[in-house]
Amino acid sequence: MTHPTMPAPADGDVASQLARDIDAAIAQHLAWTHRVLRCALLHQTPPGDICADNAHEQCELGKWLAHAPAPLQLHNAELLNEIRREHMAMHAAVAGLWAAGARTDPNRVQQALSGFERHQRHLVSALERLKTAVLSNLLTCDPLTQLPLRHRLPEQFGALRAQANRRGEAVYALLLDLDHFKAINDTHGHAAGDAVLREVAQRLRACTRQGEPLLRYGGEEFLLLFTATDRAHAHRTADRMLAAVSGQPVRYQGEEIAVSASAGLARHHDETGKSLENLLQRSDEALYRAKRAGRRRWMESEIARPGRCDQARPPRQGRAPSVTA
Repeated sequence: MTHPTMPAPADGDVASQLARDIDAAIAQHLAWTHRVLRCALLHQTPPGDICADNAHEQCELGKWLAHAPAPLQLHNAELLNEIRREHMAMHAAVAGLWAAGARTDPNRVQQALSGFERHQRHLVSALERLKTAVLSNLLTCDPLTQLPLRHRLPEQFGALRAQANRRGEAVYALLLDLDHFKAINDTHGHAAGDAVLREVAQRLRACTRQGEPLLRYGGEEFLLLFTATDRAHAHRTADRMLAAVSGQPVRYQGEEIAVSASAGLARHHDETGKSLENLLQRSDEALYRAKRAGRRRWMESEIARPGRCDQARPPRQGRAPSVTA
């Protein structure tokens, strides 16, 4: 199969907007810190976003964290949770600082102040790391489907192969291509085609185990690298992924668009010394055979193991369920 030129991973606007959002969040937090200092130095009664029990929800940073943009939640959930924890801890330290000051307890004031400063540093540092991670993700992710592109594929393959070796499993590649995608664009429009790609990406992501790379590989192609205990396990995975794509039509602006896919399945054999490129080439060849065999199915590429060429197992295929649009 030929691989059409991919759209730019980020057109600059998405990345710039998210970076501006994070910069604004940092600025809002620093403005809040200045108000904390003014209230303390001028002995003013602090507002609710400083000392209320839910102050971390009332301040502007807290509101932003509660409604963080979807790309951040998808790719940076762990870091966002760290920021939320530090943010809550910092607010708790401020409340403790105010309580200690009201009792004029120097030791408690010093303790609370140290806690506030520590969480403040951690919070700002985590926000800066989030900005760096966002810019990095957006340079290597497809902005339409939010799936990674090929940039880190060799690294991801190496990590997955090491994991498979530890577990006594094998690494497989499943290359999926949407059937008649040009006809979808021609009939329903390119906006509908984009909606189909987004929905297919979500369906595939929902069926993918954590730690197994799922990528947008070409214009309407998706690549899954996964581990399997045996061949039957790999076949079940191929069945499940194809069924996820083809099981239901995609609904777009009142229309139901029938979607199906073809796929090529290939196993990586460490003992052959074959590379990632060879694995991808064989999955691509199997995909081509699935297309020629009538589409809406997966086919397997199998190579013989060294010294056992006469016992190479024949390729297999599977069919996707029918869909009535």
